[in-house]
Amino acid sequence: QIGEFGVGAAGIEVTVTDLDMRLLATVAFIRENGALTIEDSEIKDAVSVWGDCMTPIFTADRGADLTLRRTLIDGASVPTGNIPSTKFPLITGLINGTDGDLVMDEVSFLNSVGNSAAGIVWTGGTVKVVGSQFDGSSGFWLTGSAMEFVNSAYRVPPGNAFFRDNIFLGPGATLTTQGSTFYWSAFACNNCNVTKRSG
Repeated sequence: QIGEFGVGAAGIEVTVTDLDMRLLATVAFIRENGALTIEDSEIKDAVSVWGDCMTPIFTADRGADLTLRRTLIDGASVPTGNIPSTKFPLITGLINGTDGDLVMDEVSFLNSVGNSAAGIVWTGGTVKVVGSQFDGSSGFWLTGSAMEFVNSAYRVPPGNAFFRDNIFLGPGATLTTQGSTFYWSAFACNNCNVTKRSG
C-alpha cells in the first residue's frame, strides 16, 4: 500500500525494480495522489480474493499515478465470484484508476482470467501505452480518459471471445493510435446477447 486509506499519499513516490511476484492477492493499492513505478519485474498468477474476488490487482485512488516499465503481467485473475452480468457485463478490472496517469512502457500483459473483469478500467486522467503487447489480457474500459496507444499490439486469441475483450470508450474518452495493431480472432461474445450467436 502506498499511503494510507482515508489520508492519501500526496508527495509519496515509490519505485520497485527487478522484483518477481507470484500468487499475490493484490499487487498494490496506491492511495490518493501517490505514485508507484514498477520496472524490470514480473507479476505472475496474481489472484484477487478480496471483496467477492472483485478487487483489482492494482488500485489507483483519485489522482494516483501508476507506471509499469519493462514488466510482465501474466495469468492475473479477478474471478468476480461468477457474479451475473447486468447492463454491461463488466464490473471491475485488473488495473483500476481514477483521475491519475497510467503509463505502460514495454509491458507484456498476457492471459488474464475473469469473465466480468476488463484488463484496465481507467476514469479521467491519461493512459499512455508504448511498445507494449496485450495478448489475452482482456480489454480497456475508459471514461473521460485520453489514451495513446503507440507502437503496441492488442490481440484477442483464438477461441471464445467475451464482452471483456473489447475496448470501450465511454463518455469523454479518446483513443489515439500510432504504429499499432489490433486483432480479434473471434467476433462473437458468449456473454453478450447481441453477438453471442453471430459467429
